[in-house]
Amino acid sequence: MGNIRMLGPDTVNRIAAGEVVERPLSVVKELVENALDAGAGRVRVSIAGGGRTEVVVHDDGAGMDAEDLRLCLERHATSKIRSADDLWALGTLGFRGEALPAITAVSRWRITTRQRSAEGALSVAGAGQERTEPSPASAPPGTRVEIRDLFFNVPARLKFLRRDATEAQRIHEGIVRLALSRPDVAFHLSIDGRQVLATAGLGDLGAAVTEIYGADSRASLVPVRLERPGMAVEGLCSLPGLNRGSRQYQSFFVNGRWIEPGALAHAAEEAYRGLLMHGRHPVLVLFLTLEAGAVDPNVHPAKWEVRFRDERAVLSFVHAALRQALAPGAPAVAVGAGIAPPPPPPREAQAEFRWGAPGDEDPPVAPAHVVEEPAAGAVLPPLRLLGQVDRLYLLGEGRDGLYLVDQHAAHERILYDRLTGSEPAAAVHALVTPVRVGLGGAEYSAFVRFHDALRFMGIEADPIGERSLLVRAVPDIWREADPAKLLPELLAQLSAPAGEDPQAQALRQARQFAACRAAVKAGDELVPEAQARLVEDLRATRQPWTCPHGRPTFLRMGWGELEHRFGRR
Repeated sequence: MGNIRMLGPDTVNRIAAGEVVERPLSVVKELVENALDAGAGRVRVSIAGGGRTEVVVHDDGAGMDAEDLRLCLERHATSKIRSADDLWALGTLGFRGEALPAITAVSRWRITTRQRSAEGALSVAGAGQERTEPSPASAPPGTRVEIRDLFFNVPARLKFLRRDATEAQRIHEGIVRLALSRPDVAFHLSIDGRQVLATAGLGDLGAAVTEIYGADSRASLVPVRLERPGMAVEGLCSLPGLNRGSRQYQSFFVNGRWIEPGALAHAAEEAYRGLLMHGRHPVLVLFLTLEAGAVDPNVHPAKWEVRFRDERAVLSFVHAALRQALAPGAPAVAVGAGIAPPPPPPREAQAEFRWGAPGDEDPPVAPAHVVEEPAAGAVLPPLRLLGQVDRLYLLGEGRDGLYLVDQHAAHERILYDRLTGSEPAAAVHALVTPVRVGLGGAEYSAFVRFHDALRFMGIEADPIGERSLLVRAVPDIWREADPAKLLPELLAQLSAPAGEDPQAQALRQARQFAACRAAVKAGDELVPEAQARLVEDLRATRQPWTCPHGRPTFLRMGWGELEHRFGRR
């Protein structure tokens, strides 16, 4: 007798469960996606014990008849595809034909379903491979799937689950993604009897985002929309004033399905370079639509990863869409059925600024609601300058409140714009006497690698001898500086991460460095004329709200806030 034998159906289903049902979140995801594919307009999810004790998903979708109720529990039985070719042009979320059999193979379960035209419902229950025949039941149209005692017959799998709170949090995050993917569907999530999420299903992505992330995000979201042959992207992105300490508030969807961001997140955040400080991340909800042959959705068993045929083109496209959305003059508000934002309220009615959505991981800033960080697209109004504070900030009165301008950050932005907005020749200062500059090995290698970028910025230098340069010209903003001191420091900082044009990256870094070193410093005393010129030059820049490193250049305290603090309201 040979050594090869056919595995029994119970073993086969447990193997499939090991691939499809990784943790309670996998159960919730598969069941909710089935509900959406069934045309549900409302989906209610409740869990207990982190999902291992109980998961119940109840929808108002199409429901099933007795035959479909039997077949849905069989492996490779599905209503989603007809042939292998359909795998490359998927129009549904669930299509494996293995999810429900895999889930029921490792749990105690019950399915109750009713078609809209049926007089009554049907129910089937079981534990693992044991099941009853469909029998009459009482239920509204739709389907209710109850999963209890997950992995009761595979105890080894329980050891790999996290604490109940951790598994519940993962489920919460998963439902958030699903709710964002379908703003036309009302979602409700209860954890251990407490409702933690509810959306109205109005079909407005902006409304869904504010329901999930809080009303304070409403005025800080702008629409993203760009189309090219074979691809399109749309959604919402946050202005720089709304940012978070992690990427938890970023969701990416490809052809309607949520995916792990990966390179997409990197491309998206590159669009915010110079607008956010290091370690801060934007809020993003982006929907990428590609023609069927441009994306492979079958890379990951749970469909959380995809492979792009031309990844570079896709990443460049997403980057361009966000840069367009964040450009000065872009719409300031993206929610409310396209209604333009209302005019600023009068002083006595101005709302207080809030520092983040409820539940954000960032600690509140104390004292809260005092100053407003400007958003991209914000205009710095004319100011009546009141003077310099601590030889660091300029204090001014505007039409809508008091403004504090960081003199160093503001001057950085001004100088950076001069470097990026001028022709190279116009920004160059030729040295009367060329300067010899000695370099270390790494610095000299950086000069050789990024020579083109440095020359474009205005640094003209030629190698002489071993690891030495003869500098003949520098950017005009360095006309008073010492090249022998600044150039080695600049070269030591240049780098080019993988996936980006090395010369473009080096040029941006060099411009940021040059602007920072040439800008006025904290502690520099400015005469009134210099203060006024600094503010006016900042107002004329393309992005006056941040320095090239993403720090805010000015903050505002509204009149209403002042009156509130002094008890005048």
